[in-house]
Amino acid sequence: MQVTMRNWYTTHGAVQGSGHAENGLPCQDKTAARSENGCHVIVLADGAGSARLSHYGAERVCDYMSGYLCEEFDDLYAMTNAAEVSRQLTEDIYAELCLLAEQLECEPRDLASTLLVAAVKDERYMIIHLGDGVIAYRKGGVLRTATRPDNGEFANTTTFTTSRNAAAMQLLKGRLREIDGFALMSDGSAAGLYDKRRNLPAPVLGRIMDYCTYYAADAMEELLTESLECAVKACTRDDCSLAFLAAELTGYRGVILLPYLEQCQLLGLVPHKPYTRRRLKKALAVLAALQEGEQKPRELARRTRITPKYLRSPLQLLLQARLVKVLPEGRYAPCTGEMDQDR
Repeated sequence: MQVTMRNWYTTHGAVQGSGHAENGLPCQDKTAARSENGCHVIVLADGAGSARLSHYGAERVCDYMSGYLCEEFDDLYAMTNAAEVSRQLTEDIYAELCLLAEQLECEPRDLASTLLVAAVKDERYMIIHLGDGVIAYRKGGVLRTATRPDNGEFANTTTFTTSRNAAAMQLLKGRLREIDGFALMSDGSAAGLYDKRRNLPAPVLGRIMDYCTYYAADAMEELLTESLECAVKACTRDDCSLAFLAAELTGYRGVILLPYLEQCQLLGLVPHKPYTRRRLKKALAVLAALQEGEQKPRELARRTRITPKYLRSPLQLLLQARLVKVLPEGRYAPCTGEMDQDR
């Protein structure tokens, strides 16, 4: 069977909740992503509100686990005893937090956090879930829930990296097949992006996965932060964080294959208005031409058969949408295919 190689893209971010801002508390949600050794990892940790230095613990766990999975993915995947995998992960994470506790002159329990991880390598995936929050995935174009929140024995409680029962984490692994995206949500973000009663992720998560594959890394990070600030955090007083891992088949698809209405939305065009289709057609022609490589306006005009004086408008649309960028010597290039490494 022929294996189709895929490019993987990531984006992640966290914002301070209104409740933490009012009480003078730092943002305790932390995220990370890494791509090394053919492995792509996203990590999210939500610091425990009861732990005074949990924001440091959450940050350390994110950094540590992103590197750990890139190095140990093959060995962990090969292990058949889930309890043994959980024990090894728990001990390694706790040892890392003990080192940090020595540096900060505190107890390990002061660094407690939850932990969500999604990692892929070749055509395999692995999911790790400890505590609350939600992990979603997309398979065959349908968003589904991979792991639900673990709220412990009592309401409003959960399991943390320093808990005695941390080894009871949720572990999943398997072949990707039709899976092309993962999303990690802290409990703050899940308040607005996860239907607990129906156990369903919000459809907008799938759209963000698609955005990851054709927006530049820095532009995507800005858009995600803006979404968290303006929409997601309105549903809760808690910190909010998200992390995404999305696949694109080798070769460009992105904006050109989006539905008409979404193309208009991305480019700031009003659907069904006079000249909208004409302006959209020119912009897409320019974007398609740029897939051949960096080009000056004169080259673009020749390739697209757009008169040079009419090329300024589609280029401006694409620049405003952060889909193309200007390089030295007046050359233009698409803002696609930029992998995120430790953002």
